[in-house]
Amino acid sequence: MIRTGPRKTNYEAVAASYDRRYRGRGYDDVATYVLRWLAPTPGLRVLELGCGTGHWLEIFEREGCAATGVDPSAGMLEKARARVGEARIVRGRSEAVPLPSRAFDRIVCVNALHHFADRAAALSEAHRLLDDGGRLLTIGLDPHDGRDRWYVYEYFEGTLDEDRLRYPSTATIRAELESAGFADVRSEVAKHMEIEASAEKALADGRVARTTTSQLAILTDAEYARGIEAIEREIAAARSRGEELALCADLRLWATTASTGEPAHVNSHADRDKDWT
Repeated sequence: MIRTGPRKTNYEAVAASYDRRYRGRGYDDVATYVLRWLAPTPGLRVLELGCGTGHWLEIFEREGCAATGVDPSAGMLEKARARVGEARIVRGRSEAVPLPSRAFDRIVCVNALHHFADRAAALSEAHRLLDDGGRLLTIGLDPHDGRDRWYVYEYFEGTLDEDRLRYPSTATIRAELESAGFADVRSEVAKHMEIEASAEKALADGRVARTTTSQLAILTDAEYARGIEAIEREIAAARSRGEELALCADLRLWATTASTGEPAHVNSHADRDKDWT
């Protein structure tokens, strides 16, 4: 079978163990970055596109925000509802969000933009959904940057090429945001992740499980098995030399931000929320 585009992640299949990805991978630092950008105030209306299991929504609610999440996966949203309740969970696609215009002050999209089938439509929707003076933040890898090194790319053949199909570059994201009508568009490194872990321990504790990252989740059974076998061979070779194999990563998570322009005079968050809640 000939594929005409990048592979898609089956989030219904990975929902049950998806949150394992947040354990010990530097996401506390990412949360610090996101909250610093967000500058949360009570009632700040925040929409997360591709909210998944509600990890970020829970953080935003703890900071007093009125957080809403949109995601197409029923399995992922079941987890999100367990975290934050039903009221502000919306099942839908980011390209056509079933919510009124100018309903939000901030839009956040963490490690999700590359999953959208039509980024241009999603970014146009984001512009529609933001109030005057609203701001957008998207965070993700840029495998086109050329500096990243990752054991996933090293041991699982084709994952880097696949990521270059799936992920837009930061330059592309900036251009698409400007085309959607956003202003003050800029990119910077949100988190430089340097990881070195025992390969044996990583296999044993599930850090190389298929559900920990979309790069592994999209592989066929045979492709994934070949990668695990390659790691196991190198573990054995290192052990024969009296050494321990380490799995290493040197990755950058890029933040791209934009705004809708200068804010107009608006009523309180509470008053504006009455429009659709």
